Amino acid sequence: IDFGPHISGTAILHRSGQDVKIFPNPAQESIAIVAPGPGKYSVVVFDVIGKVVYDGTLSDELRLQVSNWRRGIYIVQVTGPDFVRDVRKIEIR
Repeated sequence: IDFGPHISGTAILHRSGQDVKIFPNPAQESIAIVAPGPGKYSVVVFDVIGKVVYDGTLSDELRLQVSNWRRGIYIVQVTGPDFVRDVRKIEIR
């Protein structure tokens, strides 16, 4: 699967002790994405074929309604200050 120029592998590159939090996982209605620290972050969510299903920003916490998304696996990429990149897998049931 090629996720285009947005994702190069599934490595998590961030400063020690700072993680993006995504919950609940698996989800049915909504997910919360919590920033690893102060700053403005870019959030891109891809389905398993690489189609962008969400592209937006995160400052502190972001809630995404996922109840109308198809069931399956999605990839969440969060990028922000100091080249923080965190790529996570989520499941929508």
